[in-house]
Amino acid sequence: MPSKLALFNILLLLPLALAVPHPEKSDTTSDASPVSTTSSPTSTSDSSPTSTSDSSPSSTPTSGTDGNSTTGGDNGGSGGGNGTTGGENGGSSATGIDWTKWQLQLPAGSPGHPTTINGADMVDGKPSNPPDGFDKYFSMDGDTIILKVPGGPDETGCVTTENSKHCRTEFCEIDPKSWDPTATTNQLSATLLVTQADDSTYGTCIGQIHIQESVSVRPVCELYYNKNGDLNMGVEQTREGGNEKEVKVGNVPIGTKFSYVIAYEGGQLKVKINDGDFQMLDQYQLNNPMSYFKAGNYNQGTTPSEVHFFSIQTTHVA
Repeated sequence: MPSKLALFNILLLLPLALAVPHPEKSDTTSDASPVSTTSSPTSTSDSSPTSTSDSSPSSTPTSGTDGNSTTGGDNGGSGGGNGTTGGENGGSSATGIDWTKWQLQLPAGSPGHPTTINGADMVDGKPSNPPDGFDKYFSMDGDTIILKVPGGPDETGCVTTENSKHCRTEFCEIDPKSWDPTATTNQLSATLLVTQADDSTYGTCIGQIHIQESVSVRPVCELYYNKNGDLNMGVEQTREGGNEKEVKVGNVPIGTKFSYVIAYEGGQLKVKINDGDFQMLDQYQLNNPMSYFKAGNYNQGTTPSEVHFFSIQTTHVA
């Protein structure tokens, strides 16, 4: 039986023993749990906000709010598909077209003398002093060039050139003004889609080679796109014209983006659709006249047509 003094000493030492920390439990609790807890906020702040702020805001205005067209933003914007020309929703105005190489012709003006605008006068696709009604025929949706024609001259009062019965919103090559078809390279490349083709058999002309006016007022060839998506190339048999022959060169559904290359080089006339091979075309009796390119919306019927271009480029090598 311990004495009263011994019990008193035990009671004095007991609080001190309870106050001594347990080393193993203290290390595990304080070092592991806080690290695991703080790593989750770090991951959240580094990934989610960055992804949200860097992608969503920048992509939405590009395709939806930059355009001036009443057709909306489905075909505008910066996209990604063909490198320099952009993707499904458009291309870069810096690489999609060199404005200085073209003159724009509108289906407006006085009879036989449609309004023309030199590309050098257009800043980002807008002339400094646009003529009345300009936006009815030409507009930009982001970097996409939209060309519209209301229909035929009898139905709409649109203006044609002196030597044509059809209206157009079309680019005419002016640099160079003409070139030799026997040279090494003469190519017109375009990426586009047609939202509305006219009601003619072969449809809207979306690209052509024209004979230099000092030689003839006729084209060498015209690439047509109709309401069924058929692509036909019409080739004149003589420089006097009036005897064009058409040959089907492809089919692309309405509203589908595609590309073409029209070439007249080394004395050979040919066309390519998308990634297909070049298709050789008969020149008949044309005999390589000095020529130039045209690209756009050259309506051949009585109903409206609308063509969207993402890229129009020419290449010439002597």
